[in-house]
Amino acid sequence: MQVSTSPQRTSGRIWARAVAGSALLGLAGVVLAAYTYSEVLGGSIDTDGASVSADGTRVAWREFGSGGTSSIKVRYGGTTYTVSGSLDNVGRPRISRDGLYVAFYGATGSGSSRFPYGVKIGNSPVQLGVFHGGDTPPAVSDDLGNGTARYCFYDTYNVPSRIPLGPPEYTSLVVEDAGTSSGSKTPITWYSNHLIAGTEPAITTDGETVFFTSSDEIRVSEYSSLTGWTVSSDIVSSGSSGPSNGDSRDASCSADGRYVAFASQGSNLDSGDAGGNFDVFVRDRTAATLTRGYTGSGGSTGIGGWDAEGVEISSDGSYVAFFSGSTDILDLEFCDTMQEYIEETVFVSDWANQSVEAVSFMPDGEGDPACFLNGTFPSISQDADHIGFQSDTPGIVSGDNDGYKHALHKYDHT
Repeated sequence: MQVSTSPQRTSGRIWARAVAGSALLGLAGVVLAAYTYSEVLGGSIDTDGASVSADGTRVAWREFGSGGTSSIKVRYGGTTYTVSGSLDNVGRPRISRDGLYVAFYGATGSGSSRFPYGVKIGNSPVQLGVFHGGDTPPAVSDDLGNGTARYCFYDTYNVPSRIPLGPPEYTSLVVEDAGTSSGSKTPITWYSNHLIAGTEPAITTDGETVFFTSSDEIRVSEYSSLTGWTVSSDIVSSGSSGPSNGDSRDASCSADGRYVAFASQGSNLDSGDAGGNFDVFVRDRTAATLTRGYTGSGGSTGIGGWDAEGVEISSDGSYVAFFSGSTDILDLEFCDTMQEYIEETVFVSDWANQSVEAVSFMPDGEGDPACFLNGTFPSISQDADHIGFQSDTPGIVSGDNDGYKHALHKYDHT
């Protein structure tokens, strides 16, 4: 495989090294993402987990109520809807690329265990599995053309006879097609006639390809009408020197599965990266290339002792969003007001052109330089014209000084 450090594509918006007026310029030419509109989702109450559809017209988030309750909200057409029904103690949501389905973990009461749920917007949530889950939502495809979506999640199921002398049950990744009612579960992590462990799934639009983490590597399982689900021998987290020599995680795929972004500690994936911390890479499965997710200020490829987390690639594969506490990616420091908060901030990269922008920041004013504010768990639309994320710090949106944690939505990038 060729390891690429030059742009693979020239189409789409080129952000960094931008001309004046196309973005806000901070210290040393640092490019700060300029969105015309910014909004708090949910108002004066704790919210988080913003997730946007591919076209940016629909956004889902988690909203916390009194007494420790929580619910999933979706807004589209100027109206906000509660889609989690009577469920409580919900995890962060994930909206499908077409904006028609939402996946999350939820419970029937504040003291109950969380289970995976899916909801076709406008209908009641459907329980998908029986294995207890956490905060990270299941993966979800677009509508399959029959009123259902395909969900992928971690669950326990009976092992088919395909495993010789296997145990009666196995826990790993399954898929389930569900709409207004639940469907049957199918295990997908078959490799050499055995099931392997799998976590952190990412699914394509058609629901026929799933990328996941297994034994600290990024693997891929694909569906065939002839053979069913089979894990490829291909290690997605590989470069020209072979599989990453460090742990890999956080896979995210484009709609068609051509591009896969992930974070890796490996030191053998790029000659300019010494490894040690999780950094962002993009695999082009068609061109068989691996590319760093960004080049920072002054040609920096380091991440300065911090990890890159929450990696998400846009539907067309052009942009990658992530969050990190690094001040080496862009020549900018965290605001003084950040001392009481976790110092992590959101970046978006036009990775083919090796250009990166800061998204969660305080603009400069009154002679003071711009500075980073807290931001985590980004979600981006296809053209990165919309971005959702969450922040603990006040002032990230004009007038937001109520002290609550907020899910945020920025849109109309200029």
